[in-house]
Amino acid sequence: MSVLSECPAFRGSAANPMSREERLVKVRDCFRRALSDADTERVIAMLENLEELADVAELMDVLGQTAPAR
Repeated sequence: MSVLSECPAFRGSAANPMSREERLVKVRDCFRRALSDADTERVIAMLENLEELADVAELMDVLGQTAPAR
């Protein structure tokens, strides 16, 4: 028998937002499948300072590369 329940304030929702550190853990976990640790940190830094990024092509170059062999 299946019991359905509702979670109106799941972690990450507007009613129950994640902390910056929780978001970074999630981003790093997702990015590690496609980027090196160094490139992940570069992307995070660029995104956190997007208004100061001189050329978005720099960000796209990192994001568009072939995933490293793991």
